Amino acid sequence: MNDKLLSIKDIAELVGYSLVHTKRSIITQPDFPKPIKLVPKGSPRWKQSELLKYFDTRKEI
Repeated sequence: MNDKLLSIKDIAELVGYSLVHTKRSIITQPDFPKPIKLVPKGSPRWKQSELLKYFDTRKEI
């Protein structure tokens, strides 16, 4: 399976919130999927499949 890796900006666009709101309120949730660091000082990325699963479970709440 070829899973796309998304940046914080991609996540903000996916959920329709600002970049600031996404950084402060969404990715800081304790149950939010853990990021992947491709290089030590690089920007974190998240697996698209994990994010879609996470947002699907949030709709049920």
